[in-house]
Amino acid sequence: MEVSKSLRLCLIVWNVIIAILSFNNGVEASHGIYPEYESLAASTVRQLHRTGYHFQPPQHWLNGTIKKIRVPLIHIELNQNHEKKKNWVRQSGGDTNVLSHYNFGFCCQSCIILKVGGYQLQWYLCNLVNWEALEPAIFPSEPFDIKGTWSGSATVFPDGNPVIYYTGVDAKGQQVQNYAIPADRTDKNLRKWVKPKEGNPMVVADKEINGSAFRDPTTAWQANGYWNILVGSRKGSTGVAYLFKSEDKKTWTKTARPLHEVPNTGMWECPDFFPVSTSHEKGLDFSERGKDVKHVLKVSLDVTRFEYYTIGTYFLDQDKYVPDKGQVDGRVVWGWANESGSKEEDVKKGWAGIMPIPRTLRLDPSGKQLLVWPIDEFETLKGNKVQMSNQQLETGKPVKISGITGNQVCSTVMTNIDNSVVESLAAGGKTCITSRVYPTLAVFQDAQVFAFNNGTEPITLEHASAWSMESPRKMNN
Repeated sequence: MEVSKSLRLCLIVWNVIIAILSFNNGVEASHGIYPEYESLAASTVRQLHRTGYHFQPPQHWLNGTIKKIRVPLIHIELNQNHEKKKNWVRQSGGDTNVLSHYNFGFCCQSCIILKVGGYQLQWYLCNLVNWEALEPAIFPSEPFDIKGTWSGSATVFPDGNPVIYYTGVDAKGQQVQNYAIPADRTDKNLRKWVKPKEGNPMVVADKEINGSAFRDPTTAWQANGYWNILVGSRKGSTGVAYLFKSEDKKTWTKTARPLHEVPNTGMWECPDFFPVSTSHEKGLDFSERGKDVKHVLKVSLDVTRFEYYTIGTYFLDQDKYVPDKGQVDGRVVWGWANESGSKEEDVKKGWAGIMPIPRTLRLDPSGKQLLVWPIDEFETLKGNKVQMSNQQLETGKPVKISGITGNQVCSTVMTNIDNSVVESLAAGGKTCITSRVYPTLAVFQDAQVFAFNNGTEPITLEHASAWSMESPRKMNN
């Protein structure tokens, strides 16, 4: 019988499918502290399974992307990064000072700056594809962050001045919210940042808040004359997004109740709260509101290691968010894919963690779901193209797609394979699956691509195209 390629075609790297099927509930990220690795450098960096067109630092441990906003000629995004010059630690905490921030900035015209702080790296970017290392940006240095500079976000206020909000771990091990400002606002790349002693820390945990579970401030938005930020936390087993308000952007006051909370969800990390349009696909300012606007609340659950979001209504006068029952807008999101091996294996290979392909985010016409799709810039990496038409696929008999290797490939069903990561997007972006895989035989030029039929009857593959993916001119170097 005849079937559409989008329904039945799968492209795989031979022998990799075993690794995919062996996963249970996805990759779990670790928040553990490993003192035995604090003074251990990555003396060897193994190239096997390192990606070609997925961003990752030259060595050590990478953590995930958090926020992004746009400033005049500059776009800023914050991440966490482990990679200390001489130390190998998964995450800051306790007595370790190893977590730090990335922040990305890009000229709307032609170039992007990625700064990586904490004794680490920065990257200069030209088109979300090519990156070049620069100097550090933020790292533990003050009493209010001496035991760790953790995740955060950035905001550009109406006067054009950007501010970074981030979580610091103070000398007592408490998580507090801090801010940093550019040392030189005339520097369009914002290479240097300072942490003013006045006003830092700007938010500390009160008696209601658990100071050991209080982190990841969001980008600020304006409503009813106040600036607002969220900070993730938990009360017992209840996940919480605390709301703080300020008139002067310096003194912040917690509202009488959280913006939103859900029982039995545990710690809410990396919250994000932003508007999406119900009438067009363009991105909205964080302070946008109106009848054609919905709001998205996204959180990372520390207990399950899964991401969840809801789409709903923001009631400004009540400082309250209500998800729609039952359940972008030109915005670009960038995630983080951790390794699935042990910490010892990570140390042996000298690196851990990658950034999946940046994706555009928009609201589905139904208004009930977000859609994600790779950014257009990755089209520039497509190389040799091969096609297959009217191919009979017998049950259980894979057919090799000749002319390309499988280590770096993209297909018409939007399956990206890049040495140790497989990204699959389907149904126009309604479904997105990212898997880490570690083949030992089908590597580099020995990797191959197949079409196969796991159904009960023979089918005809009407048409499929696949491209070899080139490595960017500047990335991972």
